[in-house]
Amino acid sequence: MLDLVADSVLPEPSAATVCSPATAQEREAVLINSSISDLDQMIADLQSEDGADFSPILEIIVLDSQLDGIAQITSVLPDYRDVNAVRVISHGRCSGHNHRC
Repeated sequence: MLDLVADSVLPEPSAATVCSPATAQEREAVLINSSISDLDQMIADLQSEDGADFSPILEIIVLDSQLDGIAQITSVLPDYRDVNAVRVISHGRCSGHNHRC
């Protein structure tokens, strides 16, 4: 039933809306909490995919877990205005976010 609704609401894709690989390689800023377990392995895994095939070029920034995470992100983001995405890798908990990283 959901497919029928989606088909009736969404327009058919046209040549203008079909996604294709970008001609210029995309860049992403990856902000990582320094206290995550296996930080070095996480960075190595990200670097192994950095720029491969159609993967974006990754700008990896490690945030100090002893400082305010939001303040650090606010401080570094102006240096990454031309990125296509910003990813934040940090801890989570059931009761909310940990802004302290």
